[in-house]
Amino acid sequence: MRYILLFRLLVGLVAGACPVLATAAPVVAETQPDIASLTGRQAMRVIRKLVAEGSYDGARTFVANWSRGDPDAAFRARFVEGLIAGHRGDLDGAIRIYRALLAEKPGVDMVRIELTRALAAAGDYGAARFQAERLIAAGVDDKLGGGLERLVTVLDGHRPVRFRGRASLLPSTNINGGTDRETVPLGDLELDIDDDARRKSGVGMMLGGDLLIRLPLGGATDFVSTLSGTGRFYPSIDRKIVDVDGSAGFTRDFGPATVLAAATAGGSFSDWEETSRYAGMKIEANRPLSGRWRMFTSQSLRYEKFENISAKDGWWLQANVSFDRTLSASRFVRFLGGYAGGRKQEDRFSFDEVSAGLGIYNEFSAGITLYTQATVARRQYRGLYPGLAEAQKDTRLSALAVLTKRDFSFAGFAPQLFYRYERNLSNAAFEDTSRHEIDLRLTRDF
Repeated sequence: MRYILLFRLLVGLVAGACPVLATAAPVVAETQPDIASLTGRQAMRVIRKLVAEGSYDGARTFVANWSRGDPDAAFRARFVEGLIAGHRGDLDGAIRIYRALLAEKPGVDMVRIELTRALAAAGDYGAARFQAERLIAAGVDDKLGGGLERLVTVLDGHRPVRFRGRASLLPSTNINGGTDRETVPLGDLELDIDDDARRKSGVGMMLGGDLLIRLPLGGATDFVSTLSGTGRFYPSIDRKIVDVDGSAGFTRDFGPATVLAAATAGGSFSDWEETSRYAGMKIEANRPLSGRWRMFTSQSLRYEKFENISAKDGWWLQANVSFDRTLSASRFVRFLGGYAGGRKQEDRFSFDEVSAGLGIYNEFSAGITLYTQATVARRQYRGLYPGLAEAQKDTRLSALAVLTKRDFSFAGFAPQLFYRYERNLSNAAFEDTSRHEIDLRLTRDF
């Protein structure tokens, strides 16, 4: 039944994308002499009709005559080849053609719709969902009668259990979280900082995986559970860091808004020995706003316990909000804001922090996608820092860039480079740090 529904939705997307000409066959015969007078939608309706009937050469001839003298003639001809490949059952070929076209002109929504359709039909649900969400955010789905929203729901239903593994190299200029400072003040004295606490550079390896379970409970409510594990291994300093996180809760659609409420738990291990653990809850919501705006909110509350530093035990709260303004299916701007606070056993570890940031997503020609983001955060601790006459104050500057090469994919994956820079300016010497990190990975979300 789900496959039948998926097929109907895919057909509906095509019909909704070109709702012109109720009878396309007679148009071919009657308008061939005046083919140049056809609008783009009318011409595409004729072409789709020819492809659906198996008249591939007819479709090629038609688009060549209709596009004669147009600088986009070659682009349209390749698009028709994608339609033909898909109709023949060569979904991989169709996907390659559509990705190549979007690499050349990422702003053509019709190509993106066909790519979404081909990915869904090929069973690449993650990539299909990614493309569908970009089209939905850009308002394209409004012209398709909500077909993409329904497609996303069906795609999620096809994947009640999902697993995603990941592995990458991790070059870093600060793999141990050390400082660049050489001394630390203690009253009127300046003491040398041990080399082990100084910043060290090196290359590590990251291995991880995520398990997601989503079970419909009827109506607009689903049960959702996640389990995630990430290991970072740095041979140059003989250190192994493992983080494990899990959650279980419910997600529900409330008209335009979707809300998730879940219990959370996790822990961190260093050299296979537990260093900290936590338990708490989170609430997340997203909803579209007018003018192609969308709001995302996230609130987390948890109790943390540290094995070797009991003074850091206590509550941690975070509340973030972001507003995305989608300019097109290939471009959006993101505005970020947030608060974080900690109330720990000792006030010198308790803090309040506010942050703000800006992100920009854009798909360029040559198959390059770039997301850049810059944030600034100000943290004020509540108690005196050892050796200081005042509380610790941090200003954290961070920037990241995610670069994806969309038209250089293999086995459904594209190469992606993730770069992060962080500079923490602090009056506490050991917390005055800087870091450059590079994460080389493969992704299906493109």
